[in-house]
Amino acid sequence: MMNAREITRVVLVILGMGWVISWPATPQTEGLPDLVVERLVLSSPEPEPGIPVELTAIIANRGQEQVSERFLVAFEADGVRLATQPLLARLRPTAQAEVRLLWTPAEGEHLLRVRVDIFDEIAESNESNNTLETYVEVRKLEGVRSLTLALLSSIAHGLQQAGQTLHMEPSSDLFQLLGVFQSALDKASQAFSLNSTRISTLRQILPAPLAAETQMQIGEQIAQLYQSMATAFRKAFEGVRALYLPPLLSAFEVIQRDLTELSALAIEGISLAALSETAQWMSQGLAKAQQLQAAVNGASNIDLNAVAQDLLALVTQIGQRFFEVGAEVRTLGQQRAARFTDGGGQPIVRIQPAQELKISLPAAQKLQWEILTADGQLIATAAAEGPELIWKSVDAQGTPLPPGRYFYRLRSLINSGDVRVELGQIILDQ
Repeated sequence: MMNAREITRVVLVILGMGWVISWPATPQTEGLPDLVVERLVLSSPEPEPGIPVELTAIIANRGQEQVSERFLVAFEADGVRLATQPLLARLRPTAQAEVRLLWTPAEGEHLLRVRVDIFDEIAESNESNNTLETYVEVRKLEGVRSLTLALLSSIAHGLQQAGQTLHMEPSSDLFQLLGVFQSALDKASQAFSLNSTRISTLRQILPAPLAAETQMQIGEQIAQLYQSMATAFRKAFEGVRALYLPPLLSAFEVIQRDLTELSALAIEGISLAALSETAQWMSQGLAKAQQLQAAVNGASNIDLNAVAQDLLALVTQIGQRFFEVGAEVRTLGQQRAARFTDGGGQPIVRIQPAQELKISLPAAQKLQWEILTADGQLIATAAAEGPELIWKSVDAQGTPLPPGRYFYRLRSLINSGDVRVELGQIILDQ
């Protein structure tokens, strides 16, 4: 008996000979429930190593019939099962329920996965959408952290990671070629999903007055576009894996639209306009994908292998451009970020109450400094002519601030006449 790889290879050989084979769409059964994990919410937007955080999975029924039976929900971190929780709620169509778990993370980047109805006990109209995955970064809180730079770094990281995964070496083996393509699409989806979460988390950290800043609103638009592309890349992966190409075509259309929208955005003068070129290349990719579909459907005048090679070469080119744009965004963000040092000129690691903090921005003509509490109350301001400003960790009355978390807004007038805003957080130690 042939294994799955051998069967797939035979199918590809048959297609390459021009024989016509059609695959039916995935059957959907009407009048049944459809359980999904709508989202996973963390009790802390900035999880710290060794500190418990509550995970809340929102389970929903998108189907047409009520779920009355008990079923199980599983939580995993980095492929390891954390716990399995029963859900007893009666879920009518459109209804939701919550399942909670306490998780103590280690430092680093983690893949969290929630799966509903893990033993397929509930007959559903769609059994393929029971899992949700998201990435979480766990890190120690820093003395000073520029959230504007973190925002730009996450935008850059998404493009660079996706770009690296979309770099594919050519192969004469069609089966191997499609396997590489599947893997690249899957990893690109993960890259955009991870950084969509990172971007959205940054806005959640900020108090309301700073979260309303234009850069954070644009950041949220980018997060939504990243998540849209993550979903599209995932659908493309599933289509290629199943040798059913309509999802690939529709995914390319979505990605082209999202890249066009991204190319119109800019944060603090750092533009994503260079992505407009990749949007145009995606239209070429869509045309190649349509040719591939025609070849799969048996068009005798199209070389299946050659079209697949052309498509992967084009996607690799798009990936290379992703990486270049991401690198440019990262570099510009680092160049424009303020520098924080102590009274001796050493980079800040931890800050003590009443410690002197020197803020430097070489290109600035004027600096304006504001400190806010976690609930958004403005408690200290300072201003200076020129590229440097000194703040002694005190409030407006000159009283040393108590230990805790604070947020800053640094407005700067740059030599070019531009006004820039940098947002960030400050942790005062005990």
